[in-house]
Amino acid sequence: SRRRHTRFRNVTGVQTCALPISALFFVFSGKVEWQFVPVMAAASLVGGNLGGRLVGVLKPSVLRVIVIVFGVAAAVKFFL
Repeated sequence: SRRRHTRFRNVTGVQTCALPISALFFVFSGKVEWQFVPVMAAASLVGGNLGGRLVGVLKPSVLRVIVIVFGVAAAVKFFL
């Protein structure tokens, strides 16, 4: 619907502004672990590409479960 597209456009606009600002903050704070940057950049590109393709193929409920499972797995791995 038109309302839904407007909401996504607004979110994209906020992200477009917020992401570079937060990236600059971390770069100049000295807290960036540079050895991990290439791995995270590659993973972000692959994940964004796959996510974009899956969103048109999978039902939203299935995609939501996949995102939640990966998020919980990452959190568990992080805290262990």
